[in-house]
Amino acid sequence: MRQRGGSEQPVKGRRANRPKAHKVSSAAPSVADLQKQVSILTRDLKESLEYQTATSDVLQVISRSTFDLQPVLDTVLATAARLCSADIGGLMRRDGEAYRMAAGYALPPDYNAFLRNRPLLPGRDTVTGRTALEGRIVHIADIAADLDYAMPESTGIGKIRTSLGVPLLRESEPIGVFWLARQRIEPLASGRSNWSAPSPIRL
Repeated sequence: MRQRGGSEQPVKGRRANRPKAHKVSSAAPSVADLQKQVSILTRDLKESLEYQTATSDVLQVISRSTFDLQPVLDTVLATAARLCSADIGGLMRRDGEAYRMAAGYALPPDYNAFLRNRPLLPGRDTVTGRTALEGRIVHIADIAADLDYAMPESTGIGKIRTSLGVPLLRESEPIGVFWLARQRIEPLASGRSNWSAPSPIRL
């Protein structure tokens, strides 16, 4: 409505077209949020230090073992098992068409003796065989539930449930298999914040 004097006023009952003010949150992070961030950063730092220490240990063993490969294999295997929180592990080297035990970590005595006297062939019946056959990372969450797995000694005297196999490749050809296992159903290295699935090891 136009009032006297020619000025215009908003019609009573209507809001003027003014831009809405946006509320800016000024809430500071809570103590719980800050504690959570500190916990995450502390865990990441601890894991980074573990990896650096492990790398240093392996390099020292390599420098001291110029003419003896066994200490190097044992140290690499033990270090990987520790970093991934694995219960047991092994390193299998190709010998002709088969793969034989070259190093073991925390294996039950009966299972260690069994593996050292049992060459494994490429195939889907074992983690080593499947990794060698496919030339890629193989992770089996529960070998007892895997229909192709056919070595009962693993769940029997080895007490293995979850297993991971990593191929050792030379010019894209498997020359060995590095495997880690847990004696319970749980993915390898679960719970680590900066862990990712490993890649095939190329020599």
